[in-house]
Amino acid sequence: MKQARPVAGEGGPPEGKHVFRLLVGEDRNNVIGCVAYGVYRRSKLEWEEKLISEKNRLPNGDEKASFDATVTDTNLDSYRNEARSILAEFADEAVTTQTPEIMARAMRGRFWRNVLASMIGSALFAILLLILVLIAARSDIDLRSIFVGR
Repeated sequence: MKQARPVAGEGGPPEGKHVFRLLVGEDRNNVIGCVAYGVYRRSKLEWEEKLISEKNRLPNGDEKASFDATVTDTNLDSYRNEARSILAEFADEAVTTQTPEIMARAMRGRFWRNVLASMIGSALFAILLLILVLIAARSDIDLRSIFVGR
């Protein structure tokens, strides 16, 4: 069940603040909510600009309160959905533009580092193998007969 929202101008929070609380909540790290609030503010700005062009004046306090009071759950969901879309586009754009740089950074210096690691690994294996052969030779173990199968 959805809670009743306070209405601006009726003892509720100042203009627009209740919409911010509804979209963002207590978590100021709520990125979707913050972007959704920006979408709401853009919508309100467009409404104010339309009023200015039609009536050649700024909206008064009652008109602003009326605009805020008409925000419905459907509007809030629409603001959140548009925020998700904006953030998805931003992420896609960021990944697309940064992919070449990320790939270049990932590949830079890796080849010679990998060659060095392979050489060290091979040298350690050869040393270990030599130690095993020396231990076998000192222990009078005939390695040739073991591998040839005499």
